Amino acid sequence: MKKHYLNLALRTLLLGGAFLMQQQASAQWTLVKDQDATYAADVTPSGNLLISDYQFDGSGGIYLSTDKGSTWNKTEAFDFCYSKFLHFDKYIFAAGQGTCIARSEDEGKTWKNMFYSEAVNDVLGSNAQQTVAYAMAVHKGKLFVGDFCGGGIVYTEDFGETWKKTDLASLQYELDEKKKETSHIVGLADVRPHAEESTGDGEEGDGKKNLMTENIYQLVSYNGHLYAFGIYFVFELDEATMKWNIIRNDSNFMAVSTQFKNKLILGRSVMNETFNSPFLVTLDENGEWGELNRPEGKRDNNVRALACDDHNIYAGMQMTGMYFTPNEGESWYELFEGLPTMQSNPDMDPIFLSPMTIIPTEDCIYLALYNNPGGNGSGLYKINRSDLDNKLSGIEAHPAEGNAPSLTIDGHKVNVKAEGAAVLTLWDTAGRCVARQAVNGQESINVDQAGVYTFHLGTGQNAKTGKFVIK
Repeated sequence: MKKHYLNLALRTLLLGGAFLMQQQASAQWTLVKDQDATYAADVTPSGNLLISDYQFDGSGGIYLSTDKGSTWNKTEAFDFCYSKFLHFDKYIFAAGQGTCIARSEDEGKTWKNMFYSEAVNDVLGSNAQQTVAYAMAVHKGKLFVGDFCGGGIVYTEDFGETWKKTDLASLQYELDEKKKETSHIVGLADVRPHAEESTGDGEEGDGKKNLMTENIYQLVSYNGHLYAFGIYFVFELDEATMKWNIIRNDSNFMAVSTQFKNKLILGRSVMNETFNSPFLVTLDENGEWGELNRPEGKRDNNVRALACDDHNIYAGMQMTGMYFTPNEGESWYELFEGLPTMQSNPDMDPIFLSPMTIIPTEDCIYLALYNNPGGNGSGLYKINRSDLDNKLSGIEAHPAEGNAPSLTIDGHKVNVKAEGAAVLTLWDTAGRCVARQAVNGQESINVDQAGVYTFHLGTGQNAKTGKFVIK
């Protein structure tokens, strides 16, 4: 039970905030549903909306809308904290508290409450009633669940009816007691994987090793491999033995991820006071690790939500709000308007609520915002696709004013109109000149490569400059 309270305090610290002070005036994001402590969200294949209410006292639950958010009903799923939705076969699964994994086969209308307690009771005992799960992944026909309070990683081959556990010992480590107080905050602990031959510093007075089990924040099936991300370590599953092999010892809460153009992108969900750690970590199909640039000037490594679609990567940060990039981090665009903020000092930059789930759809982007239970601003928000296009093309469409030249975008075609001779120059995000063309009257120029471009269109007396996007 002691460990449960430690983990609860940790979650409170990571998710905590100040009090609500202001609301952005010029709304692009609009509120779909205000719900205390909104955490996870989902859009079903038929368009049903699901959100979870993450109450520490276990009074949360799952809410459903079948009319795009106009009306909502609380479902009969047990009143637990639910942190994640996942689609697998004909089912939707919700990872919850107390070893509960709720399952729906009718797009969230009804739920069956299932439990993986049988697989962890020998480890957690009565603490199994208090544990939580943040991690779920489908890998080669199995549903894997990562326990956050020492229960290890379990799996089911029959959609949650029965559960088995993977090797627990391979997820264990020894912790330097002298550094325990700082270890869970900034990753400064002296931790080392458990080894059978280890003696001395890792032993207590009774001769037993003082072992900890890694708390699992995320599971990802990628490129034929199953990865587990904990507070300290990144593991890969050996499917023959169901043991976990450490492949990195610097996880530092790699808790969120998305896959963009066959590349796995991971974000750390913890404060980093030095900002020496990469903003977003990447893993490609060749097993090579890399990183993406953070938004210029933003000193926030606490990435709480990640998602992508065919065009953009979306990142939601603990304090500095929402961003998206159409070019894998070469440039980031703010996406704040309409989102609530919390602030203890009105003279400082606004501090935003925690974005927990981002869901891109064909027509809009949904965002679940979290505030501590009892706080304001938590709920489900959305922004239309057209608003994102306007964000990118705010200086994209340039109609003629008097004798000034004009520039418009039609697919991969740049249409230019000028009275008299003009010159159009284009640069890519790396600053390379990709085109320079004289224009007399009307011209259409093809730009084959998708991306963000800077332009200068001048006639000598009149000139326009700005940016546009080719999708």
